[in-house]
Amino acid sequence: MRHSALFLVLIGLLAGCAPTKTPVPASVMAAPTLTETIAPITTKAPNPTVGETPTPTSWPTATPLVYPIITTPQEAPNLGDMDVDQWQQASPDGRWQAAGMVAWPRGDFYEYHEMVTVFQTGGSNKWVLVDAWYASGLGASFLSPMQWSQDGQYFYFSNQVTPDGCVLFSPRSMDLYRLTLATGEVQVVLPGSYFGLFLSPDARLVAGFKQMTREFVIRDLDTGEEIAVDLDPGTDYHAGAIVWSPEGDQLALTLAIQPCSGDFTGMGLFTASSSIVLVDTSTGAVQTLIEKDDRKFETVSWDDPESITLKDKEGKLWSLNVETGELTVQ
Repeated sequence: MRHSALFLVLIGLLAGCAPTKTPVPASVMAAPTLTETIAPITTKAPNPTVGETPTPTSWPTATPLVYPIITTPQEAPNLGDMDVDQWQQASPDGRWQAAGMVAWPRGDFYEYHEMVTVFQTGGSNKWVLVDAWYASGLGASFLSPMQWSQDGQYFYFSNQVTPDGCVLFSPRSMDLYRLTLATGEVQVVLPGSYFGLFLSPDARLVAGFKQMTREFVIRDLDTGEEIAVDLDPGTDYHAGAIVWSPEGDQLALTLAIQPCSGDFTGMGLFTASSSIVLVDTSTGAVQTLIEKDDRKFETVSWDDPESITLKDKEGKLWSLNVETGELTVQ
């Protein structure tokens, strides 16, 4: 049995069992409003690649459902009796803060309370994206920050599902929302039919996987045009850890070859080996920079236009020259 096939079935089932939560505005100084403006999808074929293209494994169809909100209790949680996870993220200009909290009653795994707010630093505006109790369990999702827009006008966030089984890469963003900071308006940019979404630096493009087909696509958020990218290395694999070039004209990602196999207690990715591939975001053309290396390199960041930061199975950082393919230890 191929481990990847089992993983994909689990992810598809999770998406069907736990659809995304629409942000629920709470009582704030000015409550956000929700609108849906999704550009129609058009497809653009990628540049042809050499060799036979294997047929991708299909994912089960995800059926949209209303996320089960627990009606009682609705009172504010007593954090002293709860296990709490928190995060906070500042906008690049320091004018805004986003903060999230998920709290579970100790000894009770059937419900949790989630609260996510975006507020002006030293100002009066505060937007509550969610403040509610939810049913827990298989496929529970949580609001998670993606990035701030470069012009300081928007905050992008998503629902991330908690999967079961062997999952090698995160985040696991299923959809995409955009909050207009000045007004509190929330737009549904992409519905919950994707997986592993990553935004380009200018937030014009988004890359990720379609839940039903496993197809890797690059989508123009302005036009709705999607470029299908053939990543398949001809063997069982998982893909993820997407990093965008500073200019957004390329992206790189990791292919875990024969995933969820070998020594689970070993270091690095739970996979036999890994490949690092480069994708042209305007054409979908794919170039392999590192192929099936047992050092299990994984993409970390792309801050320098000429080199990508990787880490190996021991956690050591490397610089990969995009033009020459040269590897150097940092």
